[in-house]
Amino acid sequence: MAAHLSQRLGHVDEAFVVRLTRLVQAAGLPTVGPDLGADRYLQLMRGDKKSEGGDIKFVLIGDAPLAAGGKGPGVPCMKGAPEPVVREVLAACVR
Repeated sequence: MAAHLSQRLGHVDEAFVVRLTRLVQAAGLPTVGPDLGADRYLQLMRGDKKSEGGDIKFVLIGDAPLAAGGKGPGVPCMKGAPEPVVREVLAACVR
């Protein structure tokens, strides 16, 4: 989910997400989460230690959008994301 959110925010490209997903699958790890519904995921994330005053901070791949001169994969960052984008990623990454 972090890779998909990072892509949606312009930090990495689709090819990176595909490569990372294949690597995770090859290791036998899950690449989708249970379908708890976006509201439940957001509720759980708001109680996370990375949440500040109810604002969720995400660990993203890449330090800044590539279009803005970001360094891309390999430089993690923590920042917020628009809720509609988070909901779209959640919907795409559950079974």
